[in-house]
Amino acid sequence: ENQLSYISIHELAKSYLSVIKGVQPIGPYYLLGYSFGGTVMHEVAHLLLQEGQAVNLLVMIDSWAITEKNNHNKQTFRRQLGLLSDALSESMLALAWEREKLLLAHSPSCIKQEIVLFKSKKLIQGFQDIDDPYNGWKKYTSLNIKCFEIEGDHHTIMALNGIKEMLAILY
Repeated sequence: ENQLSYISIHELAKSYLSVIKGVQPIGPYYLLGYSFGGTVMHEVAHLLLQEGQAVNLLVMIDSWAITEKNNHNKQTFRRQLGLLSDALSESMLALAWEREKLLLAHSPSCIKQEIVLFKSKKLIQGFQDIDDPYNGWKKYTSLNIKCFEIEGDHHTIMALNGIKEMLAILY
């Protein structure tokens, strides 16, 4: 059976934080997440800030705080995901839907943290209608969001050229 190990993004973030603290017990912390991972790292930052820890950098790569309404429909979500790769098995599609339901049920925490957001220049189908300059994150931080558009779309942003472009901005 395809079942996730976590019942919420908050629980997932607590698990990530436990692993992070196993490696580095005290900050400052440098966090980076791509897509779904950006939402998780946003929540990890929230937990760290609640503990009084320093988060020196929170980078989110094409993460969205708002979701396209068609992704609320299992069949449409699966169809869009299936278009990306014929190699996805039925069990992978089912697992992806379970993960998507975590996102749909998640309400991001409000944090006092600057965010670096790398946003793909070319929006994939479904996100064109909800385009937002900050991918919906502006209402979830009281500090600045530094947004940079990177060549490519949600899936190609992590290609070598996109990574080089992001590293040049960060360093």
